[in-house]
Amino acid sequence: MIKRVLHIIFFISAFTATAQTNTPLDTIKQNTVQPVAPTDTTHTTAPITQTVEPNLQPAPTQAETAADVVKANKKKRTQKLRDPKLKPDFAAENREITKLYRDAFDRKKEIVLQNKRYRIYNNYLTAGAGQCFNSGWKEIDLCTAFDFNFHAQKKYFQVGGTLVGPALWNNNCIQLHAGWGYRYERCNYQLAAYGGLSYSNGYYLQQTDTNIYKVKMNTVGAYAALQYFYKFKFDYGIGLSAFFDINAKQTLTGIKLELFFSGAYRGFKKIDWKKEDAKY
Repeated sequence: MIKRVLHIIFFISAFTATAQTNTPLDTIKQNTVQPVAPTDTTHTTAPITQTVEPNLQPAPTQAETAADVVKANKKKRTQKLRDPKLKPDFAAENREITKLYRDAFDRKKEIVLQNKRYRIYNNYLTAGAGQCFNSGWKEIDLCTAFDFNFHAQKKYFQVGGTLVGPALWNNNCIQLHAGWGYRYERCNYQLAAYGGLSYSNGYYLQQTDTNIYKVKMNTVGAYAALQYFYKFKFDYGIGLSAFFDINAKQTLTGIKLELFFSGAYRGFKKIDWKKEDAKY
């Protein structure tokens, strides 16, 4: 009897032990299957990572990089070149042309002004009209004149003519002249003086006790002129010219408003960009 009770107690205790050992394994299996919810401890332990947005712009090619360098160099060198729209610096330009005139003569010697090339040894033409006193008629007449001024190395000469009379198409004297002169040219103005011989063809008045006669004349005389011109550009401008002509029959003394045109212009300056790039 006692043995049977002991056997029953043994079997009950063994079954209880088996049940207790199986329960934690089931619990572990269930925990491994179910996901673990995140806790706040991850914020303190996990490192903070920053997201970097990808650069969507393509990397510059070698050609684009070279083009940027050329553009930057061009900007630098153009800053050294004078803008033609800027106001001219006549003081600096006149110092430069004075220095060029002091050098030995070179027919093709040029000066660059506002990126334009001009020859400093050039020929020029003047034309204009004014008034003069004609002693042959003892009156103030209209005078219309033209002159061509040219150079032989550093020496200047002038040939021209003057029409003198009450009106443009009513002339009582045609005068031709030729002479040698001196020209003082700067970038914004010009002075010149000429002297030489003249030839006059026309009429003058001769008075007697009772009558006044119109007498034909063909005579040689002396001529002198003084010019001043203000230049809008190096090769053209406007100014005044005073002249004096004397011969055995009459004397002409007058002043004219004239236009000035020269053949100095030779085109725009050609810039050697390779030399300009070498400076930078």
